[in-house]
Amino acid sequence: MDKKTIVEILGIPEQNAGSGGCNCSCGGYGCASIRTDELYKELEDFINGSDVKDLTELNFIDIEKADLEKYGNVKKAIDIGYPLPLTLINGEIVFFGDVTGAVLYNEIKKLNKE
Repeated sequence: MDKKTIVEILGIPEQNAGSGGCNCSCGGYGCASIRTDELYKELEDFINGSDVKDLTELNFIDIEKADLEKYGNVKKAIDIGYPLPLTLINGEIVFFGDVTGAVLYNEIKKLNKE
């Protein structure tokens, strides 16, 4: 049996994901921003509709309410200016800013190969 991949998205729900742009890698020009809670919902829907749904535990962590000491280098990453949200996979920061479902899916698949 495969071990679950723990994916944690840390951010502020009502804040725009990334550096003020969108999640299409256009640099924000001409695109509407996406809120972090909306981005999380899109990621959740994508993963839950895929073949890795049973191999993945996906959680959203509101950094304004959570004890960040439990999350390793997250506080340091935020303090030095990494854009939110931060995506942790099995406790390690893997992405910062917006992330697509396909990119997250590929990381989960890679970890569950073997």
